[in-house]
Amino acid sequence: MKWIILLRLFPAIACLFSVPPSSAASISSQLYKGLDGAHEYSRQQTDFGQYELVLGTLNYLYPSSPGETEGFKADKSRIYEGKIDRRVLDLPSHIGSLTAFSLAEKVLRKEGYRIAFSCEGSSCGSIKGWSVFYPDQADGAQSDQFYISATYPEHGPLERVFSAHISRIGKSVRVTFDEVTLLVDIERSIQNYADSVLAHWSKSDLGQKLPVPGYGLGSHELTETMKLKFRAIAKIIDSESHFAVRLLGYTDPLGEEAQNEKLSFDRAKSVADFLFALGISSGSVSFEGRGVFNDAGKRASRKAAPEHRKVIVVAYPKKEVGSLD
Repeated sequence: MKWIILLRLFPAIACLFSVPPSSAASISSQLYKGLDGAHEYSRQQTDFGQYELVLGTLNYLYPSSPGETEGFKADKSRIYEGKIDRRVLDLPSHIGSLTAFSLAEKVLRKEGYRIAFSCEGSSCGSIKGWSVFYPDQADGAQSDQFYISATYPEHGPLERVFSAHISRIGKSVRVTFDEVTLLVDIERSIQNYADSVLAHWSKSDLGQKLPVPGYGLGSHELTETMKLKFRAIAKIIDSESHFAVRLLGYTDPLGEEAQNEKLSFDRAKSVADFLFALGISSGSVSFEGRGVFNDAGKRASRKAAPEHRKVIVVAYPKKEVGSLD
């Protein structure tokens, strides 16, 4: 049963580092508010640890050779590292398993998550209540359980992962939310994100680009999360000596054209100054303001969309930077 012990330890790794809270909206907090009358059974937070995200059904496996281990195992899963927040809720009798599952799915999609895996009842696998993940809880009914796992953002290097297990315990429904913030102020986490960016670029058909939104209205100040991402970009520039980056600043459509041109330039320059302060040479970075962001092929909008207030990092081989338009 070695595999089960390892899996149980992942969410409970000791708090090794002090990490400030994420600036991103908490999915579990939104769901707690949405599940009116829910009672918090327990909450466990781990500053930095490993978490296994289930991406397929769980079944009990018997060893067929001396090197194999016995126990429940997902057909498909992936290990992530980050800040783990586990919240367990007991729901009032008027809220059923399907209602809780539907709300979780709705909120995840609204917040830009990609649903990576979901299941209902026996399609979740042969394990009753998935108690291998929650050994301190009573087993639920296999016929009345749901599981959903999701990743954010839907496209691009991942920043957060989330899972929810829903099962009926006696006469009420118990929900376990696991929310994992992958990008935190720890060097190992920043390196993981840099590796994720490089992996994304190697598979992307859209070129080596990384949009970094997060600016406030009319502001060119970097948020803490943006700084973490640009620290990852600095690591990439340091390790990939053939890379140089161009920083393209953008605004939303609010305001006058001249004002937006200047603001977009100030945003790109704020990132360049941040990279220079980290020791990146000026020969590896160029920047410009592009004014209002406009999605190619889409009708221009006058709405102030937060995702338009950004800097796009574009990476090129150094010899090509001088010849770009």
